[in-house]
Amino acid sequence: MVTGELKQSIKAGLVLSTNLEPVLQQLMPLKEIRPWNAEQPNLYTLTLTLSDEKKRVIESTAINIGFRSVEIKRGQLLVNGVPVTLKGTSIHETDPNTRHYLTEEVMRRDIELMKLFNINAVSLSHYPFPEKWYELCDEYGLYVVDETNIESHGLYYSERSLAKFPEYEEMHVDRMVRMVKRDKNHPSVIIWSMGNEAGNDVNFYAGYKAIKAADRTKRPVQYERTKIGSRHALEFDWNTDIIVPQYPDPATFEWFGQRLLDRPFIPSEYAHSMGNSTGNFQDYWDVIDRYPQLQGRFIWD
Repeated sequence: MVTGELKQSIKAGLVLSTNLEPVLQQLMPLKEIRPWNAEQPNLYTLTLTLSDEKKRVIESTAINIGFRSVEIKRGQLLVNGVPVTLKGTSIHETDPNTRHYLTEEVMRRDIELMKLFNINAVSLSHYPFPEKWYELCDEYGLYVVDETNIESHGLYYSERSLAKFPEYEEMHVDRMVRMVKRDKNHPSVIIWSMGNEAGNDVNFYAGYKAIKAADRTKRPVQYERTKIGSRHALEFDWNTDIIVPQYPDPATFEWFGQRLLDRPFIPSEYAHSMGNSTGNFQDYWDVIDRYPQLQGRFIWD
């Protein structure tokens, strides 16, 4: 839904120079805001108009925005101060007719089907999507894990991993920061993902810091290759705000649920759903429902 009942304006002067990229920051106190979340995706229209000294309009643009907070407190993921459970799925851009290109009509159909089946979150696999997708997630109400276009699991996770070579740091960080700068104004984006199956070392340490610096709202940052040690271990590297293993079984969920975690536990992939599968789906959710820090997961394929 788009609500346009709140009408406020602010004016500011700005001297433009051909040699500089102007940055204008203004604060506008707002009252009686209806917050955005997946159940009530309240949106407002922000219009920016550029006028000259004679008040002649030179250019005008508008976007839909939403107001919501995202944070981690006491080991739980909170949206607008309330714990959320992510009933999610990972998605690719695929269609039987248009292959890897999705029209807006197809995007809307997919989102409506997901909402119909109580899916409230999507993990973009494994790259940022077209901007229209985020606009529709804002509109319909879907939480988004926005993922950087980094995956190098062909080299696996040993000494050959690109994560370990400082000469690749700029390429890693650039992709992460460009994603944040493009998508940061979408209320649906509640988590940044640094990539998928690309090892973990100095380049992802630098990427974590760069994302935190680029996003003033400090959304949580996650990365699924931060696991240290065996499956049954509480050791995770510092550069993830969420524990995001892949394919833990229900017993592993139970094991983690019984521990006091400093971060929420939300696997990035589980229940690989190709062919005849997901037969033990209920077993997973029975465990999730018992522990507050087990806050959902994302179906794969």
